[in-house]
Amino acid sequence: MLTTHPEYRWYRDSIYIARSLIIANLIFLLFSPPLTNVAEGVLYLMVLTIPRVRRQVLSGLSQPMAAMCLLFGLSIIVASFYGPAPRAEAISMMTGWRRLLLLPIAVGLFNEDIWKNRTLWILIIVLDVCAVVSYGFFFAHYKLPQYGPYVTVRNYVTQSMTFSVAAFSAAMLLRQPNAYSTKIRLFLIGSIALLAVNALTLMTGRSGYIVLGICGAAYAFSYVHGKKFDLKHLLVIALPVVIVCAAIAAIPTARHRVERAVHEGETYQTADKLSSIGIRLVFLKNTLKIIEHHPIFGVGTGGFKTAYAAEVGNEAGWEATITTDPHNQFLKTFAEQGIIGFAIFIAFIASAFRQKVAEPYRILGLGVLCAWCGTSLFNSHFSTFSEGRFIFVWCGVMLAASATKIPGATRNGSTATP
Repeated sequence: MLTTHPEYRWYRDSIYIARSLIIANLIFLLFSPPLTNVAEGVLYLMVLTIPRVRRQVLSGLSQPMAAMCLLFGLSIIVASFYGPAPRAEAISMMTGWRRLLLLPIAVGLFNEDIWKNRTLWILIIVLDVCAVVSYGFFFAHYKLPQYGPYVTVRNYVTQSMTFSVAAFSAAMLLRQPNAYSTKIRLFLIGSIALLAVNALTLMTGRSGYIVLGICGAAYAFSYVHGKKFDLKHLLVIALPVVIVCAAIAAIPTARHRVERAVHEGETYQTADKLSSIGIRLVFLKNTLKIIEHHPIFGVGTGGFKTAYAAEVGNEAGWEATITTDPHNQFLKTFAEQGIIGFAIFIAFIASAFRQKVAEPYRILGLGVLCAWCGTSLFNSHFSTFSEGRFIFVWCGVMLAASATKIPGATRNGSTATP
């Protein structure tokens, strides 16, 4: 790779390595928790022990999103010292939230657009390969052991959501005028079709449908952003959602999943067995009662399971099922951290909109964040291992404010001195 410094070596550049570890986290979480934890641990070690990396990370903490992310983390730590949860369980839950640190680290490190672009291309190419293998499994009637049919990443939900994000990324890269050759633009168009069709036809993850629809709306919004808003622009934004809904109605697998969800929601009160949507509605009812009993400070980090078990102690059958997660990120946060922690969490999400980032990265970051908020009405996708790490890394990378001038910058987007 050409640089302006003849002695430059990427493997001696601590910033280059730290940025690569952030991208590695984004890729490894799709396949292997142990590899993800190793990459994450090495990254934390570099921040702690290498002054240059630490200075780069600290330089990003003044940005609104990074500051609010750390404040939310502080509320989780404070909430771990009260509530009914056993101390070991509370500490375990608190340390599990260390994924929050990935966002401020990425904000500090990804202050150059070339690295944002590099992240997009790596994700698209890796998931293109996964999609091709997935189609191969489909035609060969084969599935990996312990995986669902045609799944090539951790699970069908992660695959459908990340494939939708990668399709959105390819579409936004196409928006850049005269940035790519015809061959590359054809590759991006092929990637959109490859990934979106897989998420809609082979995967059964309803969360993926939501991500595809919201990201599609964000893509359409990029066309009308900055213009005087009127009904015509509203229709433009709604059009991708209509297209996704029409595709769901036309594709048997997707249609069946949605119809099943509607049926489970309508009949859960008379059902004699647990269902995916039915149990979520029961979780919702009981979680609201927990919030009613502990509105200010909540039940503490990790205290949800204990509080929920007490709430359903008099229930029988599948409605007495105990859970650690109400499958709603907002309710989980409110129940555990109370209205104070919940307000901080909402403020953290809102702070992302205050980040001063150029296009297309602003739309990419905010579009995916809105999609995660949409799916988190039915799941806790900021808390789960894969989806949680993905969104914090993604927002940190895409919404990091870009430096106007990097001293010692080289053509490869790194720096000339180690």
